[in-house]
Amino acid sequence: MSPAAAAQWLPNHEGWIDAPPAVFVLMSPLRFRSRLNRLPVNGEARLIEARPGRARVRLRLGLFALEARFAIGREPGAAGATRVGLVASFENEVPVVSNSLDRFAVKKLASQLAEQVLAALAKQAEQEQTALEALEEETD
Repeated sequence: MSPAAAAQWLPNHEGWIDAPPAVFVLMSPLRFRSRLNRLPVNGEARLIEARPGRARVRLRLGLFALEARFAIGREPGAAGATRVGLVASFENEVPVVSNSLDRFAVKKLASQLAEQVLAALAKQAEQEQTALEALEEETD
């Protein structure tokens, strides 16, 4: 996973604030522009842990922050299928200007973001699988 690949799955990524490095560096912030419910916000992603097929990231979009654990790998028993997983942890209440979002609004927002990220990761995995299969066909 690289910052270039992350730009494809970060929620509503609109561009980098600071030029990202070629590869993730543990705990180094990647700052980007995003939108949260159509409002422009600054976002930040920090890679906390990385292993092959797994990553743990601290993600902030404006005042909304969460910790996400990603997993991607082959689906057991299904040739050519990929399993993409996301576990998100977030606070029950999020402060906003002059008020706060309750746990139901936070849950709805988190669900929307998770759906968006999972769809982007699945698309990325499918593109990589297609490219790998094309490469294998060329070498045969």
